[in-house]
Amino acid sequence: MGKPAEIPLRTPLGADKTNMRLERVATIGLILVLGLMAAISLGVASHVASVTNRTTVDVELSEQFEQARIAVVAEESLERKYRLEPSFVVRGKFQAVTTTFEKAMKEIAAIGSDGEKALTAEILAK
Repeated sequence: MGKPAEIPLRTPLGADKTNMRLERVATIGLILVLGLMAAISLGVASHVASVTNRTTVDVELSEQFEQARIAVVAEESLERKYRLEPSFVVRGKFQAVTTTFEKAMKEIAAIGSDGEKALTAEILAK
């Protein structure tokens, strides 16, 4: 048997215009979706950067508060030791720990919130 005859596919009149419109709408839709995705990703990146910066400050504040806490404990211990054994060595250690405490408080005041600044000012004033 022979090869079947190919029947040419005919498109209705105006179909080319409809296809062109669909292509344009699809292209515009794709561009809008890609633009929206880019805008969302920029917004997310900005938010992540902001949260990361705040976390970095919070970690630094936590470390400074920990240093201040350790300094207070050391001051109290050295104060008791000085009462039992007054010496220049103990007094020197006490002054060094006091300096460490003051440095931590000043760092907290420099990077902390307004409430933390007020707290450190009150503590250092005593």
